[in-house]
Amino acid sequence: MSGLLGGGGGGQTISNSETPLSSFNVQTSVRGTPVPIGYGRNRRPVNLLWYGDFTAIPHTVTSSSGGGGGKGGGGGEVNTTTTTYTYTTSVLMGIGEGPITSINSFWNDKAYTDNADIFTKYLGTYAQTPWSYLTTNHPTEALAYRGQAYVAAAAYDLQTGSSLGNHSFDVTGILPYDAGTIDGANPKELLTDFLTNPDYGALFPSGYLGTWSQYSDYCVASGIFLSPIYDQAMEARQAITDLMQLTNSGIFFSEGQLKIVPFGDTSITGNGVTYTPSVTVAYDLTDDDFLDKSEPIRMMRTPNADAYNQVQLEFRDSANQYNVAVMVAEDQASVETYGLKPLDMITAHSITDATTARLVAQLIMQRQLYTRNIYEFTIGLKYSRLEPCDYLTLTDSRMGFNQIPVRILSIEEDEDGQLRIQAEDAPSGILYSPYYEAPAGTGYTVNYGVDPGDVVAPKFFEMPAQKVLGGLAVGVAVTGSSDDWGGCEVWVSNDGSNYALLDKLYGGARYGTITNTITSAAGQVVRASLVGLGGQMVTGSATDATNLTTLCIIDGEFVAHTTATLISANTYDLTLASRGAYNTVAAAHSSTAPFIRVDRGIAYSEELDITYIGKTLYFKFLSFNKYGGGKQALADVTEYTYTVTGTMAQLAPATVSSLTATAGQNTIFLQWTNPSDMSWIREIEVWRNTTNDSGTATRIGSVTGAVGFYADTVGAVGLLRYYWIRTINKQGFPSAFSSVASATSGTVVPGSGAIVAGMLAADSVVAANIDVASLDAVSATIGVLRTASTGARMEIRDNVIKIYDSAGTLRVKIGDLSL
Repeated sequence: MSGLLGGGGGGQTISNSETPLSSFNVQTSVRGTPVPIGYGRNRRPVNLLWYGDFTAIPHTVTSSSGGGGGKGGGGGEVNTTTTTYTYTTSVLMGIGEGPITSINSFWNDKAYTDNADIFTKYLGTYAQTPWSYLTTNHPTEALAYRGQAYVAAAAYDLQTGSSLGNHSFDVTGILPYDAGTIDGANPKELLTDFLTNPDYGALFPSGYLGTWSQYSDYCVASGIFLSPIYDQAMEARQAITDLMQLTNSGIFFSEGQLKIVPFGDTSITGNGVTYTPSVTVAYDLTDDDFLDKSEPIRMMRTPNADAYNQVQLEFRDSANQYNVAVMVAEDQASVETYGLKPLDMITAHSITDATTARLVAQLIMQRQLYTRNIYEFTIGLKYSRLEPCDYLTLTDSRMGFNQIPVRILSIEEDEDGQLRIQAEDAPSGILYSPYYEAPAGTGYTVNYGVDPGDVVAPKFFEMPAQKVLGGLAVGVAVTGSSDDWGGCEVWVSNDGSNYALLDKLYGGARYGTITNTITSAAGQVVRASLVGLGGQMVTGSATDATNLTTLCIIDGEFVAHTTATLISANTYDLTLASRGAYNTVAAAHSSTAPFIRVDRGIAYSEELDITYIGKTLYFKFLSFNKYGGGKQALADVTEYTYTVTGTMAQLAPATVSSLTATAGQNTIFLQWTNPSDMSWIREIEVWRNTTNDSGTATRIGSVTGAVGFYADTVGAVGLLRYYWIRTINKQGFPSAFSSVASATSGTVVPGSGAIVAGMLAADSVVAANIDVASLDAVSATIGVLRTASTGARMEIRDNVIKIYDSAGTLRVKIGDLSL
């Protein structure tokens, strides 16, 4: 915990400073890596393209201790200056090919921020100009990066470290279908751009593209929108194959055109589009059409027991910060009959919602399970109009086939002009799945950057002087209201401009108001209503209350409770067993009086100089969430003020009791009983007057410690004097005067060399109370002096010293051995 800013007076100064860091650690900066191409909306990593102007910013906090400062105070104080550093750097981070649509939010390591407005955003247009910061400060390095999307930030806050952290961004990239509503890309548009874009595409001639309107209708009506990120070198063929698997379609080159035919065999309407499948049978082939008469049709069949009946598809769930999730589709009847036969995990990070993932997984599973037969046969050139994905029926009397529906997978022409065809089962309806919402099996994933919310208005109080070395300190109770609130940093300032960290609190304090009226009597039951997140109030014992273990403060009065009974959420009935603790006044309190449970959930200042009384302190509370992230910025939170009253520091300490005055020849001896708690009493003052009027009395001296005796040398006999005693607390504030005591010097004349009874009071015969020019040797019969009456002891009597062991047996005798 740091001390408050400032301090007064001269004295010793101690300076502490951490060594500033001089180097900057980056997350990822790779030369020669492919520039990512991203369609739709997905979470994108970045590549650091430029950084510079790494700066260490010093923060110096001064605290003071010692020095007193109150009435009667003195001594020098120690001023401690501590310098810490935070760091900034300017950065430019590349996202990928542009132009993109928008940059929405970002992650810094695990911390999530729901907008990216702290960055300057460049969407990758081909007309964009260089970042103005580089143009001004580093003109030779100011590149426009045209056609590349990136973000930039000047003096980017690294806080107390020198590492940039792993950044990633939620980006709506190229070709969203309907940005803000359907952010994924239509696979037809995606594939067209991927193949033909002149800046980053595969340079496939656009004239060779077939009419893909049916493919577009199928994807849109089915709700299959994709958001792939191509960030590694790969064959275009592999990217196309992956797209065809996810969109339940086939692609082939025929008649000089690249054609795509969806496998879906049922009409679908969705998103304002209707898909109509092409399921017309091109030919009914019979025994007469097959050229191989010895084996007209060769069939490869996968046994039921070997057919895959479960598909697991890994996707990125936009509803869960694009974290990886797995969608499972399985045929329960097949699993129960043949056991679980899972297909290898399919990675589909281009899918970013659970519903699409469920649909795609279901379609792949159905295709795996119900298209198990592959047919091969040879027919004549007269069927050359056939294309892959066309429908046929097969009739073979020897195999018992009667118009079995199949779909052509491939066609090869041999040197004799014969067509070798491979086809698959095409039973009606198996390549259709109803569209329905499906939850993603994501489990629990932490949003480390969730907004913690602001603190509830704090309550301030001043600490009991007995608990503070210097007697003056401020406590503050604070809590949050959001379930995601985890605590806060407490910052304080003398002037409202220069803030220093005071404390860091985890969890909130328990405070609020009372809702009933109570009297000043002990045993009253107060109902406390806690604000914000509240907390649990726990019953204490009578000893706990006596020892102030359950300490609370109600409108300036320190109290302690025993029983705590829960009445409703964050409302408790507390039995007040101790009232008026720490010299506060036990008083009646009305409803709405402030209530604070004083414990470790409070932020405390270090001791304040007494000159802070009347000054205003400024506080800010930077909330962070229950995971330690999402911390608020100093400039974004509400400022709270508190004016130091010094109420506790100025509370009158307990005074002495039983003051008596005993006359000597030229001296009057005073004796009294000190308060039971001397921990916060600095000294005890002695005041005297010639009349019974404390208002005009004069301070004649003081004593410290537990001494309850004072000798006033008046210098003559027959002088009547009146005396009062008062205690002074650590801050120099006095108690009330004691009752008066008086005596007339010379009224009692002790014998020569005598010690009066008052001088033999407990704790009175100490070095500080012996005030003579010299001491002569004293001869007397002292009787017996022993350290104990029995057991191990030493005795001195007359001219002999005896030492006994623990059994009471005499072991040593020194002196007159006859005694």
